[in-house]
Amino acid sequence: MKIKEVIEALERFAPLPLQESWDNAGLQVGLTEAEVSGALLCLDVTEQIVDEAINKGCNLIVSHHPLIFRKLARICGEDYVQRAVMKALTNGIVIVSLHTNMDNAMGGVNFKIAQKMGLEDVRFMQAKQMNGVEYGSGVMGNFAEPLAADDFVIMLKREFGVECVQTNQLLRRPIKTVAICGGAGAFLLDDAVALGCDAFVTGEMHYHEFFGREQQIQIAVIGHYQSEQYTSEIFRDIIERDCPALSALLPKRVPIRYIIYKNNTMAKKESEISVEDKLSTLYQLQTTLSSIDEKRALRGELPLEVQDLEDEIAGLKTRIEKIENDINDFQQAVVQKQAEIQEAEESVERYKKQLDEVRNNREYDTLTKEIEFQSLEIELCNKKIREANVKVEDKKRELARTNDLVADRQQALEEKKNELDEIMMETREEEQVLKAKAEELETKIEPRLLSSFKRIRKNARNGLGIVYVQRDACGGCFNKIPPQRQLDIKMHKKIIVCEYCGRIMIDPELAGVKTAVEETVEDKPKRKRATTRKTAASKKSEESETKLS
Repeated sequence: MKIKEVIEALERFAPLPLQESWDNAGLQVGLTEAEVSGALLCLDVTEQIVDEAINKGCNLIVSHHPLIFRKLARICGEDYVQRAVMKALTNGIVIVSLHTNMDNAMGGVNFKIAQKMGLEDVRFMQAKQMNGVEYGSGVMGNFAEPLAADDFVIMLKREFGVECVQTNQLLRRPIKTVAICGGAGAFLLDDAVALGCDAFVTGEMHYHEFFGREQQIQIAVIGHYQSEQYTSEIFRDIIERDCPALSALLPKRVPIRYIIYKNNTMAKKESEISVEDKLSTLYQLQTTLSSIDEKRALRGELPLEVQDLEDEIAGLKTRIEKIENDINDFQQAVVQKQAEIQEAEESVERYKKQLDEVRNNREYDTLTKEIEFQSLEIELCNKKIREANVKVEDKKRELARTNDLVADRQQALEEKKNELDEIMMETREEEQVLKAKAEELETKIEPRLLSSFKRIRKNARNGLGIVYVQRDACGGCFNKIPPQRQLDIKMHKKIIVCEYCGRIMIDPELAGVKTAVEETVEDKPKRKRATTRKTAASKKSEESETKLS
């Protein structure tokens, strides 16, 4: 199916003459004679949408809003429109838009909005005729059961995924008849009031246009994108009905993002989490990751050996393919030379027959030289054939050796894989549990701290990003830590890193680690001095000696 056939099906539903005078619907970019590979349906065309079409293999983009609203004086990438056009042209992508013609068509955008709201008896607010085709700018319909104004707003929020609906004063009477105009439809507000509608739903309005309509009509503005977000469903329904073989896809990207804070409160800030909790969680993560590393260490060099063997086998297979190609080339060369020999022999026979009919020496010499030349050509071809046959035999021997080598490496690969699978079977379940725990812990750590921790851990030889103090030194690099810095670590008031290795420091008590108690050398018992007890006789002898002296 060609692209133009798809466009014709879309324009049969929403003819181009139905568009407003200021609009630029229809073919925007590209040639339509190519076969369609897929269609990407969207509300707006941006560079990201074109990229998505390229990635999904679609050469047709169908949008609601035109990419090109006004004349392009040049295409040099000055804005997103020019860049999108350039990218589409470069990649052979056709862009077609159905804007106000889809708004004004029977069953178009406004009818889709009414369908989502559950309205009945949907008709144009002011029906017009063009070449027998009925069209109009807005539609109106009725609820089967009237709704209160607050229930009406809740319904809009639910059906269109809107967190906030802009309204004027809530209507104190039930809402039965509703007027609709997707996009910017404020120009139909007076018509809605004149037709006696209870509510008017559109995508966007100016601030002061809400004034002066209190209790006259319920105005509900749900957002431009929200009001027309289901337009792609109309495109898809048309394509599925008229072009069933075509794959129609919806984009993942939305040009405008809406950030909603529920209950008008900010989420809890990451800074509210205490430093103590951060360090504790980080150390738990370190312990879990270290356990995973231990499980992986059991595999040793086996994964690398398996990868090396796979790479070697792939290289050998490439070599085998090249050898086989060389053998085929030599064999073809042999066939070619044999054909040349046959041709030369035929020439020699022809020249020999001509020798019998020569009329002069000149012709005889010419024919003799030709016969000699052809004989030399035959000898040369025979020589080339012998050389090629020798090379073929060499290549066949090399091929046999390579095949044997591949078989040997394949056997070694199977053995290594079996050995690796046995180890993996033993550790797979435990590793999965540890991975799940690590992922859970990572969600509890603020992104910046987690990123810093992973960077430190990656650069560390032992894979430790956070360490505790051991014997007044860093547990990673074992450099001495000043007492004041140790006190700061024990206070748990801020995250402190080692000034030597950059690792995050944690108090052993907080980490739940019992530090090794240094062995105290007991003092040796002091020897008592030998004391002699003096007797009375010895005292008397000492006194007498002192008197004599």
